[in-house]
Amino acid sequence: MTFFVSQVVDYDKEGSVLRIRGKNILENEHVKIGAFHTLEIELHRAFVLRKDLWDSLALDTLHQAADPTASADLAVVLMQEGLAHILLVGRSMTITRSRIETSIPRKHGPAIAGYESALNKFFENVLQAFLKHVDFNVVRCAVIASPGFTKDQFHRHLLLEAERRQLRPIIENKSRIILVHTSSGY
Repeated sequence: MTFFVSQVVDYDKEGSVLRIRGKNILENEHVKIGAFHTLEIELHRAFVLRKDLWDSLALDTLHQAADPTASADLAVVLMQEGLAHILLVGRSMTITRSRIETSIPRKHGPAIAGYESALNKFFENVLQAFLKHVDFNVVRCAVIASPGFTKDQFHRHLLLEAERRQLRPIIENKSRIILVHTSSGY
């Protein structure tokens, strides 16, 4: 189907659907020529976009949309015990790059024996996701945010492991990692 976009373009964040309204310019069996039509483009569905003249602003916008991680200014690790989200924040969008969830036993009672090892395993999973998704050549700074002391414990784990394993990106950019208190890890 080929049509001329002449009306508003809407984005449904919940369903990850782009709705484009326009006038059909080539007749087909489903829509007559000149009829208005709404096209819905879903996430991961291929489509072809054509334009007679592409200016540098339009091309930059397309490149940012195609790879939002290349223009992220900020990385955020939003966490609480057993749950962490790694987000990349750019000029026009925020993307969740990773969600880490681990069952952590309570600090009290007989389950306390597994608490430290479960917490270390959780921190290791968050560290691996951090290394995979946060590129300090692109992001200006990283924020580690949590309620309570989880952010402080993870920050300590991050720096100790960086020294132990000689993780250059973290060692060289530890001044660009900021700790922030939040009311929840969501």
